[in-house]
Amino acid sequence: MKGHLWISADIPLDAHRYFLHEGKWYEIGTAHLESIHKHVTQMLSQAPSIPLPLWDLAFTREDAYNDEVARRGQFLLLDKKVLRTTQHPHGVEACDLLGPNGEFIHVKAPTGSGELSHLFRQALTSYDALRYDPEAREELAKLVKATQPGMSIPARPTVIFAIALKSKKKGQPATYRPLTVDTLFTFSQVSLIHTVRVFDLVQVKVEVIDISPQP
Repeated sequence: MKGHLWISADIPLDAHRYFLHEGKWYEIGTAHLESIHKHVTQMLSQAPSIPLPLWDLAFTREDAYNDEVARRGQFLLLDKKVLRTTQHPHGVEACDLLGPNGEFIHVKAPTGSGELSHLFRQALTSYDALRYDPEAREELAKLVKATQPGMSIPARPTVIFAIALKSKKKGQPATYRPLTVDTLFTFSQVSLIHTVRVFDLVQVKVEVIDISPQP
């Protein structure tokens, strides 16, 4: 993605807010934004259904976190293991980690809203492939069986977004912030709620877990 597409902006003006996201401007009304904030706050206040370790300050990439979690034994590493089918010849990644109860866990340490939008789209694409593409289901079942034979995949697995909210300035070490309605990018909150609504239609539960390091 070109550099200018990573730039985001959030500008309040009277009863509206304007967002620059991936090179395009969007507008949202104040009342709708308040509804979004309320929904996101409820999601973030829910207790996680499974324990996930916090992000280590030494990690610079998501794959380091995924490797560490997988080494604990209860989670299956699926990061970068793509499922290639007739419908998806270039492959689709089911998730980063498969949880102990078959949860699809998608991990991100974003510095901007574009990265989270990509994460949410990835989760939707993954679920769509596994729901409607028999080849994808067969490929995933083979992958799980070869790696962890006793693990099963529910028909409607819980989708978990594990997020470590990161700030990074050139030449300086990364810093992290707790994930709250005040720190999560507004456009990402809108994208998240749209994603949740799609999953609601197929009765799939969505969780957001804050894995940011403690200050």
